[in-house]
Amino acid sequence: MPSTNLNDTDLSQLFETTTTRLVKFILFVTLEPPALLCNLFLVYHLVTNRTLRCALHNHVVLVLLIVSLLTNAIEIPRVLAFLHQDLVLPTTVINCLIWQWCDFSLCSLNNMLMWWMSIERYLLVFHSQIFKVSKYRWVLHYLPLIALVIYITGFYGIVIFLYPCEPQPNYSAVLCGVPCFSLEVAISTFDLITHNLAPLIFNAFFSIAIIIRVLCMKKFQIHQPIHWKKYRKMIAQLLILSFLYSVTVAPYALTPFVGLFGGLPTAAVYIQTVYFYYLFWLLMLVLPLVCIVSINEVKVKITKPFARLVERSNTVIPLARALVPNQTLQLARTVCHPKLITNNNM
Repeated sequence: MPSTNLNDTDLSQLFETTTTRLVKFILFVTLEPPALLCNLFLVYHLVTNRTLRCALHNHVVLVLLIVSLLTNAIEIPRVLAFLHQDLVLPTTVINCLIWQWCDFSLCSLNNMLMWWMSIERYLLVFHSQIFKVSKYRWVLHYLPLIALVIYITGFYGIVIFLYPCEPQPNYSAVLCGVPCFSLEVAISTFDLITHNLAPLIFNAFFSIAIIIRVLCMKKFQIHQPIHWKKYRKMIAQLLILSFLYSVTVAPYALTPFVGLFGGLPTAAVYIQTVYFYYLFWLLMLVLPLVCIVSINEVKVKITKPFARLVERSNTVIPLARALVPNQTLQLARTVCHPKLITNNNM
């Protein structure tokens, strides 16, 4: 979650009601089982299927799905327990620090991966020859993914576990309230802009840039070196995930940014605390369901058994095959019987 100067999680005691907690609990507990199943299914096939594993554009999607899997397996059960009990258990400082580290790391890592995904898709579509060289493939593909994971987990490990302050957890607020470092204006502003607003803006910029360049190239170039059929699904997947990401992350990231320039009205703080704060977890539940549709090879693997079943049910079986052997023989004797032929000729 992006850090802000607002103690919005502490205000949950004022704004949350039994109804709001129940609505979120029902929504999350409904989405959790299919999300986990889709997570495991997708990660398994992206790792074990050689074709999917070797495709460069699937690597960032795989890391995104691992982030989603960790969130759905670790964080969502905690969120459900909090919504059910209205209390963070166990009530220990280390438990709160671990939850805050997991949440901030996974949320920001998701944001940075979406940013990098839009840049990499742009390069894969319009400068794919770069990735044919091993040196550039490592520099522009593998190292950024590794660096992002190390940087994000390390940054929040330092500011949450090693920041010189005395934690004052609020066990009646989700995530035990805000961590200490978010009360430091410089660090919280850096975190908000670098790990939340910048990825959101640049993801939108590169997604729009891809659309504009594709339209321009199709309009003004007759003989194109780019095989659009090959990259159409890649671009469509980026646009779908970018739209989902923008819709869920933008409200929570922009609200505290506006709050930096002045106070927020009570209605905005209420919506931010009760609803926007949970959008990242909702995104992680919906992400695998969207990915399972956007990855064509996986979608075909799922729908193929149902397609075969439909084909079998709709297949017209020849009369001779449909009849039992004795019935077939009886039919042949009846048709070819001499008396019947004679009677028919009369």
